[in-house]
Amino acid sequence: MRVIPSTCKVSGELETGGVIMGRSGIGRMELSKRQRDTLQAIRNYRERWGIAPSFDELAETLGVTKPTVRQHIRALRRKGYIRQTPGVPRSLVLVID
Repeated sequence: MRVIPSTCKVSGELETGGVIMGRSGIGRMELSKRQRDTLQAIRNYRERWGIAPSFDELAETLGVTKPTVRQHIRALRRKGYIRQTPGVPRSLVLVID
């Protein structure tokens, strides 16, 4: 499966969803605003520091709790936007880059 990002030409930020190329054809994975914000926060942090943010850092950046960050990360993993190695800190990897 290959993900083709949908990027805003003005801001350079991700727009809702991304086009997914898979065996069954083309589909669209919708993201909530908070999921897009989480994805953008991960991308910005990785670009600046070269590593993935911790859940604490994401929570602080987004102004939410760690359980909320976990929910967003779980949804982004399920939708195929990120990968994470279980039990390994700072292992978030963007699949769409």
